Amino acid sequence: MVSFPSIFNDVLGPVMRGPSSSHSAASLRIGRMALDLMDSDIKNVVVDYDPNGSLVTTHLSQGSDLGLTGGILGWETDDARLPNYRDEVAKAGIKIEVRYLDYGAEHPNTYRLALRSDNKEHTMTAISTGGGMIEVQQIDGVPVSMKGDYFETLIFLNKRKVKIGLGSASKNAEVILSKLGLTSFFEIVIDGNKVNKSKPHPEVFLRGSSALGVAPEKCLVFEDSASGIISAKAAGMTAVAIGNPDKFLNEDFCYPDFLSLVQNDLDKLF
Repeated sequence: MVSFPSIFNDVLGPVMRGPSSSHSAASLRIGRMALDLMDSDIKNVVVDYDPNGSLVTTHLSQGSDLGLTGGILGWETDDARLPNYRDEVAKAGIKIEVRYLDYGAEHPNTYRLALRSDNKEHTMTAISTGGGMIEVQQIDGVPVSMKGDYFETLIFLNKRKVKIGLGSASKNAEVILSKLGLTSFFEIVIDGNKVNKSKPHPEVFLRGSSALGVAPEKCLVFEDSASGIISAKAAGMTAVAIGNPDKFLNEDFCYPDFLSLVQNDLDKLF
């Protein structure tokens, strides 16, 4: 097994306007994810902070509102307009309401968003995990685990004309892909509706390789669960673990996150 450090968290911090990467940079990334979820059309946002967490007392002083608003406006973390975010969001005609509600948030830096436009609405729950990193945990009541770091990988693979399939135990996989605008990246989706045996059984990946018309030994699997790595290896595929290497067994490569999969590493893998 080969394990790689995270360049983003272990070596460099995010390029950003302060004061806090955990608040300013992370909240901006959450805002950008919300903007993508709404297809860049947002008119009204309700932000709920749980009093049992840290954001009720820090969202103003540490730049959480600044970053979140900047993300909703589609800005980068170093945008010169960030200090004037209140004026800019008013010009854009977007109303943002902040509420303090006890909804049992398990993480101290939890953002619960209700997003609306003239013809659509979505809800999203996300957390800041440190160093500008985030995790989206829920979309429209459906549990997910997305860290906003996969898109560059999908674009790279798409440009290289690599066949991409999704193998998931979730029965909502196609719904989530559609909501995120990612369906076009995947040639096939094998989810919980199409398999009889769950991971660590290799069925989901074997069905996927068959549907793609690619031999198992020529397939590369990205997985963030131990059972998924076992499943990929049992299918005779190369297994790339995403996450803490301590929780995996017998993977071929391990990266802490997709941000660590710089293009040179992808070239080596493919």
